[in-house]
Amino acid sequence: MGGDAERVAQSKAQLRQELKSRWAALDPVERARQSAAVCAQVLVLPAWREARSVALFDPRGDEPDIRPLFAEALRTGRRVVFPGWDPDSETYCFREVCGEGDFLLGRFGLREPSQDCPRFGPESLDLALVPGVAFTLDGARLGRGRGFYDRLLASFRGTACGVCFDFQVLEKIPVAAHDVKMQRVLSPTSATRDGAG
Repeated sequence: MGGDAERVAQSKAQLRQELKSRWAALDPVERARQSAAVCAQVLVLPAWREARSVALFDPRGDEPDIRPLFAEALRTGRRVVFPGWDPDSETYCFREVCGEGDFLLGRFGLREPSQDCPRFGPESLDLALVPGVAFTLDGARLGRGRGFYDRLLASFRGTACGVCFDFQVLEKIPVAAHDVKMQRVLSPTSATRDGAG
């Protein structure tokens, strides 16, 4: 790792540690309130209304709870995909799910599509909701350091929308050349325009 890349990696690790205390201070009632506000913002997003296929994620305890959007996407006839572990490539791929029975407990303790669910190419997706540690309003994203979403979205051509709590929207975050940029970022009280950045 070169000097610049090493400095970026160290800055990212430090920022992740700093945000841990903010997550710990977010009580369940406030998380539920902010999660509902994020879901409401997604539902009025033109990219959501127009999407025929959407990528969602099973939220960790420190991420907005977007699970109500799964039922809404199915109710309105959208194709829905979630990240699922692919043991052959030892990374994540998108798999299409049709209901709650399609999930198993995955490697990080989150629900993932079972191996029986068909793979779905990211190039065919219209909208992807993406979690992160932090975002900027111009679309930069700080992930958890494993690069899973950067690889998942490498061939994605739809709208990538970061979703987060208000305290995760920062003025500036360290980025590397491989980091995938979001077209939108939604928090409970802020939303970027289409084509951010």
